[in-house]
Amino acid sequence: MKTVTATVLIIEDEPHIRQSLRQTLETAGYAVLEAENGIRGVSLYKSAPPDLVLTDIVMPDKDGLETIREICRVDPRATIIAMSAIEYGQMDFLEVAKRFGAAASLRKPFDPHELLACVGWALRTRQARSIRR
Repeated sequence: MKTVTATVLIIEDEPHIRQSLRQTLETAGYAVLEAENGIRGVSLYKSAPPDLVLTDIVMPDKDGLETIREICRVDPRATIIAMSAIEYGQMDFLEVAKRFGAAASLRKPFDPHELLACVGWALRTRQARSIRR
């Protein structure tokens, strides 16, 4: 039995992507919570704050940028990774997500190794910030 190293909240509207992310993270020893949109994701965050949030940007109901802003208002120390495949003209949503509070970003499609490296980095960075406080 693997030891759970951290809890990750996945906020992703595409079920097959959510399942793939869950499988990769659970195989690596993470506990996973899931939300199909930003509304549900923020609600889950408020009820049981995870160690890390992995959120898509383009979603119905509440997009990832709104979700990041709201989670950061609830918890300014939240650790968030934004993911997206979409750019509109000159606007890079992943860069905007970082300005809104995301610690890192992943451009879709990405492979499991890239995901796990980014998650590991974000969690180590979070841990280092906690130690300095």
